[in-house]
Amino acid sequence: MGYVIMTEWLNTSQFSVEHRPRHKSHKRKDLDSRVYASDEARLRAKKKADELQSILRSEFPSVVKPMKQSHVTGGFWLGFPLPFCRKHLPKHDEEIKLVDEDGHEWMTKYLSAKSGLSSGWRRFSIDHKLVDGDALVFQLIKPTTFKVHIIRVYGPGDHEILDRSQKAINVKRIKADIDSNSQREGGENQIKCQSLDTAYENAEEINMTILSEAASYSENDSDNPEPEVLDGIRLLESVIQFDQVKGIEDFTIQVDGLVVDSEIPKHLKTKYYDLCCTQKCFLHDHLIEGMNCKLVAGIISETVNIADAIKASNLTTPMHHFALWDKSLLTFVKLGMRVDFLRAHLDKLTNIAFKSKESAEIRRYLRARGERDRVEEEMRVLEAKMLELEKTKRELDDEIDTLKADVVEHENEFRKAVNAPW
Repeated sequence: MGYVIMTEWLNTSQFSVEHRPRHKSHKRKDLDSRVYASDEARLRAKKKADELQSILRSEFPSVVKPMKQSHVTGGFWLGFPLPFCRKHLPKHDEEIKLVDEDGHEWMTKYLSAKSGLSSGWRRFSIDHKLVDGDALVFQLIKPTTFKVHIIRVYGPGDHEILDRSQKAINVKRIKADIDSNSQREGGENQIKCQSLDTAYENAEEINMTILSEAASYSENDSDNPEPEVLDGIRLLESVIQFDQVKGIEDFTIQVDGLVVDSEIPKHLKTKYYDLCCTQKCFLHDHLIEGMNCKLVAGIISETVNIADAIKASNLTTPMHHFALWDKSLLTFVKLGMRVDFLRAHLDKLTNIAFKSKESAEIRRYLRARGERDRVEEEMRVLEAKMLELEKTKRELDDEIDTLKADVVEHENEFRKAVNAPW
């Protein structure tokens, strides 16, 4: 099981000027230059990739992967659909080679339990300047070698224009939000505005991706390359209180006068609605004002996936996973999310799991399971060796049958010579 958890960037329970970081990391520069593909461009690249896949040689399995921010920035993790992994990829961790269209090679680490590429994928992504919306066709030309075909979402000119415009939009929006808050609420809000600036700088460094933990429990989620989203961000027509929400049809995610449903896939929105229903309130209602819509959407998505991961946990779940989930939830609490109930539930599970892991029976069970896994792996190796030996034996049998007639003929000739009169 694997997890992609957002890094905790709050070290105190309140924001203040004194707590602002004094350095500028290279990550901020990279995140400022992010390119977010439009839905139209993303679909166009995906369509071209599907067309390319359709003409590839059918004897080599292939899969199309549209690139998201989690694939090309921050986390640099690439997961494949579970059915494809189970059918075509190794059942254990393995080095997998990526070969680009120019024949250059990159070595990556395939993690079987996580159904994806980890170490080495970051270098491939950076070297090929992959961006959000690019579509890649992975063609398995050997058991551990992918031929990678890249369909660019934008040409070089488009990329440069979007690069500049995205950066300008980010800077203008943050500045406008801060200035507006400062003028409206005066001195008391001055610290809050400075806090927002600090929060935004740090928050953009968060790898806001969907937990691969939740995906590893759901085959359907892993095989869904592009979640369906709602129509675009729009202005809020009227404020709706939670007690006015009668069903998912009435449920909208409101942030600073905007409806941001378009930033959250439908299946995550439905799960988030269920979470809100358990607490009878909008969990995001008290988030810091002026936060970027994509950041808010990422926090909500991450909250849902942490909740899913908690529900899917068991006594064999490593303790550090519980700690990572709690660290992320604590960050959300400091931002204003009402997720204390998840932390309380997680704390209860952590205590039970800790006591269970101290049990002698649990330790024996884990040792026995590990030993069984080792034996099964040895059996797979021996079975593969047996198949190889059987193949070699058949080849030798065929060779013996082919040569036997010549050997008999020579033997008969020799016997005649031996038995000839002196």
